[in-house]
Amino acid sequence: MTALFSLLDRPNLFFVCLFVASPAYIAVGSVFYDSWEDFLDTLRLFFQPSWLSLLRGEWSEDNWATLKLFFYLVVCLALATALYKAVKLFF
Repeated sequence: MTALFSLLDRPNLFFVCLFVASPAYIAVGSVFYDSWEDFLDTLRLFFQPSWLSLLRGEWSEDNWATLKLFFYLVVCLALATALYKAVKLFF
C-alpha cells in the first residue's frame, strides 16, 4: 500500500481530496443507487460469500451488486484523482 502512495507527490493532499470530494460521491451514488437501502443491500451482497448467495438464490443479484459497487468506487476514485491533479496545479 505504501508503494502505491509513493507514486504520489503529496499523499496528504490526496487524502484531503478524498475527503473534500465526498459530496460528489453522494451525487454519483444517487446515479448508481436508488436509495440508501439499495446501497446497503449492495454492501450486504458484496460481503456475503458467493456460495451463500448461490444457496439463497441471490447469485445474479450478488454479481450485479459487486459489479455496480466496483464501478462506483472507480468513479469515486477518479473524481478524487482529478481533484488532486487540479489542486496540485495550483498549490
